[in-house]
Amino acid sequence: IWEPLEDQWERNFALLKQFKEREGHCNVPKSYEENGIKLGRWLDRQRQVRKGNVSGNLSTEQIGRLDEIGIRW
Repeated sequence: IWEPLEDQWERNFALLKQFKEREGHCNVPKSYEENGIKLGRWLDRQRQVRKGNVSGNLSTEQIGRLDEIGIRW
């Protein structure tokens, strides 16, 4: 794996898509875990990074992909 953080982001995004397909929305509870991944915390972090409340990087492509599946920022 050349980009471990990017790979981790892709795995978490795939879990989020599965959650949406199953639940019909992307409002993941903050304490929700799936397959040992703290999906709710991950999604909250993506929101905080986009708002500029915490340091981190979200590419324009990642933001677009999150927008496409219906993330409420």
